[in-house]
Amino acid sequence: VLREGALAKLGGALSNKWNLRWFVLTGSQVMYFDNQKDQLASRSPKCVVKLVDISEVGEVTDGVNEFYFLTTTGRTFQLRASDEAEREAWMKTLSTKTSLVEFVIHRATRVVHMYNVVEHGRHFHRQLVFSSDWHRSLHEMPALHPPDNNGVYTRFAS
Repeated sequence: VLREGALAKLGGALSNKWNLRWFVLTGSQVMYFDNQKDQLASRSPKCVVKLVDISEVGEVTDGVNEFYFLTTTGRTFQLRASDEAEREAWMKTLSTKTSLVEFVIHRATRVVHMYNVVEHGRHFHRQLVFSSDWHRSLHEMPALHPPDNNGVYTRFAS
């Protein structure tokens, strides 16, 4: 969890009411609950937005300590923090599209692996992005069958 706390959220299209919600920001998503007790009781969040789906984060100029974020699906979240410092901290954390990367260095074999660390629910998984070991790099593997006259590989291993 990178950040969590209470923020006021402006209601949906039919409601112009501010509701206090408990927001939780992890390495890959932001979610909110009715209150902190719901999160501690492991209840399902009211909404989950992946950080990669956030297209814009900005300040609401005519509101005190208000900010917004837009999603790629067209949804707008308008939020209000308790003070300016909290608003700036949330905006900075939401706007930086960080991803977790892990490097594994094997000194004995002189091999370096680079993994993207992906959150899936409550678990983290590693995806190999780069390896200096040619056995693990698909582009270095020899072809199983020669290409046809046009240079296209049409046969696959059975």
